[in-house]
Parts: sequence; C-alpha cells; structure tokens
Amino acid sequence: MQQFRFGQLARVSAMATLTTGLFGLLGTVAAQNVAADSPASPPHRWAFYGQQLFSAARRRFQEIDSVSGNLNDAPPGILSGSGLGPRFNMNSCSGCHAQPAVGGTNPRTDPQVAMATLDRAKNGVPSFITTTGAVREARFVRNLDGTPDGGVHDLFVISGRTDAPGCTITQPDFAAALAQNNVIFRIPTLSLGSVWSKTCPIAASRSTRRPMVL
Repeated sequence: MQQFRFGQLARVSAMATLTTGLFGLLGTVAAQNVAADSPASPPHRWAFYGQQLFSAARRRFQEIDSVSGNLNDAPPGILSGSGLGPRFNMNSCSGCHAQPAVGGTNPRTDPQVAMATLDRAKNGVPSFITTTGAVREARFVRNLDGTPDGGVHDLFVISGRTDAPGCTITQPDFAAALAQNNVIFRIPTLSLGSVWSKTCPIAASRSTRRPMVL
C-alpha cells in the first residue's frame, strides 16, 4: 500500500501556494495596464515578474530538507527546509533534476548512494542504485495480494537519522521484489521551462524574446 509522505505533500502545497500568489500578481499587473497582446502593452513588466516567479521557484526547487529543519545540509546560498520523510528518494528536487542545469535530468553521479546514510541514516543501497548509474525511482507492479500496485515505493527511510530519534520504519524489500520481477523504474524527466512555457501568455513571451537566465 502506498505510503503518505507528509513532507513531500507539504512541499507541493508550498509550491502551489507560491505559484498561485505570483501568478495572481502577474494578472494584476496585466489588468492595471493593458491587454498583454496589445501593441501598447509593456512587455518588460511580464519579463520582470516572470523572472521573479522563475527565480523563486528555482530557489524552492533547490531547497535541501531535513526531518525537522534543525539540520543544515545545504551548501551556502541554498535554502534549508523541513518535512523530509518518513520515506523519501532524495532530500531536494534538484538533487535528481540537475543535468545539464537545475531542472534537468539525473546528474553524472547518482547522489542517492550518499543519501542512504546521510546524517547517520541506516539505509541499505538497493542493488539498482549505483554511483555511476542513473537516478531511479522504483514502483511495484503488484501488491502482496496480487492486486495492481503501480505506486512509487521510496528507496529510503529516516530511521537512524540524528533528527529522527525513535523512528523504526523500514525500507521496502527491494531484493525480494526484484527476484519476483515486481519492480519497474523511472528516471528523472526534464522539467526545464515546462511550467513557464505552459503558463506564460504566448503574446508576452513572443514580444519579450528574452531568455530566462538559469
């Protein structure tokens, strides 16, 4: 049965709130001036607020989370957050979506290997995760009773971490699932510009013709 991951749900909720608020601001700017597709519209306003949205979302995408937020595993200039676990694949979105830039696909070196024991966690590294291999998310094809599953089964748990005292949750049995041909994989997909291209008004994007700076 698929587990609820409250930390990830909290991050998704935060991103949704941020996006809604900033696009509300974009709409207000457009309403107070003229239509975005009007020859008289100031396209630089769309570019400015669009860049603010892009930058804020990028910072959140790079945030590195711990369980309670009391640990700081983030390098200088990167946000620290809370809500990791109890099951997880990585402690940051950009940890997996990193190549060729933030928002891309998996990096050259798989960070999930080091993630297994970060902050004294006691996770084993599944056989399909290697330093030079692809970042992977695992899904089980069937439940134990034979009914369809298809849900993501996170690789790691917070048990043993210094910020999760008393937690005894265990990892899924990936070795048994592999032996039963009951695991399928997915690698990180490119997310560069996907939200921007779908939400920015076409007329505004055509009129500015100014690339977003990563």
